[in-house]
Amino acid sequence: MRETASFLLEDALACRENRDAYFQKGLDYLSSNSIGGMIRDKRYRFHWNINLYIETLKHCNAHCAFCINEVNFEHQDIADEKFLHNLEKAIATVRFLDPSIQLVGGEPSIAPKRVRAIFELIQKYELRKPIITSNGSGFVLHDGLLEDIAPQLAHLNISRHHDDEEMGNKIMGFENPLTNALLAEMMRDKTIAPKIRLNCCLLECGIRTYEDMERYLAWAMQMGVNNICFSTLSALPDDYFYDPKIIEQTSKNAVHINPLMTKVTEDARFSFLKFHTGSHCMYEVWQYTRNGKKCVVVFTVSNNHFARKLDQMDDLIELLVFHADGVLAGSWNRDCKVIQ
Repeated sequence: MRETASFLLEDALACRENRDAYFQKGLDYLSSNSIGGMIRDKRYRFHWNINLYIETLKHCNAHCAFCINEVNFEHQDIADEKFLHNLEKAIATVRFLDPSIQLVGGEPSIAPKRVRAIFELIQKYELRKPIITSNGSGFVLHDGLLEDIAPQLAHLNISRHHDDEEMGNKIMGFENPLTNALLAEMMRDKTIAPKIRLNCCLLECGIRTYEDMERYLAWAMQMGVNNICFSTLSALPDDYFYDPKIIEQTSKNAVHINPLMTKVTEDARFSFLKFHTGSHCMYEVWQYTRNGKKCVVVFTVSNNHFARKLDQMDDLIELLVFHADGVLAGSWNRDCKVIQ
C-alpha cells in the first residue's frame, strides 16, 4: 500500500508510545514517495493523494477560543467575482494532480452563493471527493443550500464539540441555529444523513473523559450518526504564524489522548480497523457497536511542529490551500510556497 498505513493494532500501540518518531516517519515517507510536477517553471514534489483545501471565507460566525485559523499573517475576504476567478485559475493549475477537495473556513455555510459557485467548478472540472467542514449554521439560515449540493457532496463534517447544546454553544462562542433538534431532523433525511460526520474536539472545557465520549457516542448514534471523529488540539509552534492567544488556549484546553485510547483498546465494544501516519497528523480508525448499531469512530492527533518542518522543505508539498484572499499556496501559511 502506497501510504504509511497499517491494519495492525500493534503498530497503533507502538505509535502511542512515541508519536514524534512516527510523525517523523510520516514526513520521511512523504519525502521519499512523492510525485514530481512542474508549476510555473518550478519543480515540486507532491503528495501522491493530494488534497486541495478551499478556504471559502476567512470570516466565521463562531468564536472558538482554540481556532487555529487565528493567525498573524495578513489575509482578508475578497469579492465573489475575484475569488471565483482566482479559484478557477488555481484549479486549472493543479488539475493534473487530481486533488480531492475540502471546503473549510471560516464558515462556508454562511456564504451560500459562493458555495454553490464552488460546486459548479467542482462539477465542471470533475474534481473528486468534495467535503465541507462546517458548524452547520448556514444550512439552517439558507434553506435549500445543502439540498442543492448534496448530490455531489462526499461528506459533510459538522463540528459538534459537545452533546449538550448549551455547552456546545458556549465552547463555540455563539448560539448555533443548528440546534440538536434540527440536527436530529437532518439525520432523518435519507439523502443527507449518510454523508454526515460529526467532528468533536477533545477539550478540557468539554469532552475530556472516557465517560464523556461514551455519552457523546450514545447521543450521536441515537440520532442515526454512524461516523464520528474525536480530535485532539494540535501542538503549535510559538515561533510561527499562529496568534499567541490561540497557542495559549490550545495548550490550556488540550486533552492527553493516550489514557482514553487505552480504554478504547480495552473496551470490547470497539474493534480496531486501521492506523495511519502522516507528516503531522495521524489517526486510528475503530468500529464501535452499541445496542446492535455500528459506528465508525476516528481518533486523530496532530502536531504542527512537524507541519512547520514540512514548510521549511521548499519543494515538498503535502497539501494545497486556496486561501480566502485568492492566493494558492502549498501550505496553511499563506506566505509559504506560494504557487499563484
